[in-house]
Amino acid sequence: MDDILQRSIEALRGSPQDAAPCGRPVVEVLAVILAALSSTTRLRSTSQRCLMLKEQANEAISTYPYSEVPDHWRRLYMDATLLHIISRLLEADSHLLMQEDDLLELVRLLDMANIVTAYFEQGRREVLFDLLKLVQSRLGSHNDSNGDIEPTAKKQRRHGKSQARDIHEVQTLKSLLLPGIKAIKTYNVDDAPDMAELSTHTEPFIVKGAVADWPAISDPRHGWADCSYLLKVAGRGRIVPVEIGSSYTAEGWTQKMLGFEEFLQKIRWEQEPPPSATREEGQDDSKEPVLYLAQHDLFQQFPELLADIITPDYVWSEPGPPDHYPDYKPPVSAAGYTINAWMGPKDTYSPAHTDPYYNCYAQAVGRKHIWVAPPSCTAAMESKVDEDQDEDENDEDDERNAAAQQYMDNTAQIDVFDASAAIADSTVPSHILRFKEQVVPLARQAILEEGDLLFMPPKWWHSLKSLERSFSVSMWF
Repeated sequence: MDDILQRSIEALRGSPQDAAPCGRPVVEVLAVILAALSSTTRLRSTSQRCLMLKEQANEAISTYPYSEVPDHWRRLYMDATLLHIISRLLEADSHLLMQEDDLLELVRLLDMANIVTAYFEQGRREVLFDLLKLVQSRLGSHNDSNGDIEPTAKKQRRHGKSQARDIHEVQTLKSLLLPGIKAIKTYNVDDAPDMAELSTHTEPFIVKGAVADWPAISDPRHGWADCSYLLKVAGRGRIVPVEIGSSYTAEGWTQKMLGFEEFLQKIRWEQEPPPSATREEGQDDSKEPVLYLAQHDLFQQFPELLADIITPDYVWSEPGPPDHYPDYKPPVSAAGYTINAWMGPKDTYSPAHTDPYYNCYAQAVGRKHIWVAPPSCTAAMESKVDEDQDEDENDEDDERNAAAQQYMDNTAQIDVFDASAAIADSTVPSHILRFKEQVVPLARQAILEEGDLLFMPPKWWHSLKSLERSFSVSMWF
């Protein structure tokens, strides 16, 4: 038996006891599974038992709001998946090599366990990644070279743009800013507030170039703009959760699991349409839906990417509750903060919303237009859009956008970029007029560029729109 499989079985010996809250039948089935794996007998029926337990756990998980799922059901889903993978690999060792499609399916199941459960005791984490490496080793590496990836001439030029091009880009970016909206306070690295001063800053600010030394930006061998590097880190067969649609407030918005390599191909990650290009100029088919990997802990799936970033000092500053939010509490996390990735093509859009935490938002690839407004604007931001739809039409909209409802509690219905551009029109609806009178005078905006860091206090309204392909990292603390 492969050493990795043997260690994995031993690490999961406690599964029956851990599953006690799931019921005695589950405990008994897990004991039978572990006995069969230890003796490498009845592997086909053992694999089926594992899938049965995984489905039972999945059904239980689906009955709870995600944040309230009991750990024992998450753990059962994880353990049943891991035991199934072990059984399938042992079965292959006993009879014949697995086909490529079968191995890719095992990778998909491991990623699903990671994404669906977000459950990681240290032992389970080690087992999952050991099995993932084993399966991918049987698939063969996506890139057979284990050496450094040499950047192409195109990528080298990208890190050394001409001054003339920079001037042109600055002029282009300025033309994209909304009229009548002031700028977010911006600092150079040397002038930026230090950690001790952070609690006195009650408004968002940007530090230019604060994360420019991240390997993800500065090292061509680890650059996140390089599709081949990202695929090398991920390995073959990986899947990620993707949003489909311009934003979660849009009609027809949905989510699905998509192969990571397919996702990069669909968003044309190797192409760089300029910020001034229309969607038609930058892409071959403007009718394709916008895909967005949004608010996902990609670093838990691909932990090697953590070596490409440096956590900003602000994240460790432990600022107290701001005056406008005395009930603030930091996120509960073993790391002390919550990290998420935001990756997509030009025109991805996050509607105006609020978050309950301090946020350091780092721009690693591309540029985004950022709009913010203070918590005092909440009443105007939450104003209902005037509509003449009848009840049946509203019911249809509710059903169509059911998947997005979980995000709506902290989200405004108004598109701040369109509304800000339309404020000169005297015939605009009443909710736009309220926005013009109560929000626009207090709103701020900026273009967030590669290497920039945005500091955001909790409960501030903010909306972002990518001006080109974009990879951002948010750190809630």
